Amino acid sequence: MKNTDSERPYMEYTIEKTDFRQNSDEIRELMWTTFLEYEAPLFGKKGTEEVRTTIFSDSLMQQQTFYCYRDEGRLIGILATRSEGSHISFLFVRKGHQRSGIGQALVNRALEDCGRNLMTVNAATPAKGFYEKLGFVRLKEEQDVGGIRFIPMALKVQSDIITDE
Repeated sequence: MKNTDSERPYMEYTIEKTDFRQNSDEIRELMWTTFLEYEAPLFGKKGTEEVRTTIFSDSLMQQQTFYCYRDEGRLIGILATRSEGSHISFLFVRKGHQRSGIGQALVNRALEDCGRNLMTVNAATPAKGFYEKLGFVRLKEEQDVGGIRFIPMALKVQSDIITDE
């Protein structure tokens, strides 16, 4: 998917489905630095170690489908899904680029590939409002599993199938 943003007419961005093995260092750098900046202070030592272990586990990361948002070739944001694209595992946007529509563009791209009628996410507490704006609804109150705090949320995936009536 290649687009030109009307607010930034000279910048071109792409969202590409990416093989983690070919981009692992770049993806991990973005995920880890963004996590440390925005989420680690809320997770504490135990949760931060759990996230670090996941991000640096080749086997766990290779189970994900990654979407990379690039602006003039530079990795700006990533979204990872699992379970036939029906669960958002990770969504990170580089500092200085947040609140500019990149997260929404990544979610919309992942929705195109969602293999089920429901997309779920365990949203970090600060991201709850972002997901609500996209139509996700809270399924349960905030959870704490292994020091990782999140809010289970879901979105009904719209079907493009036209039926004759």
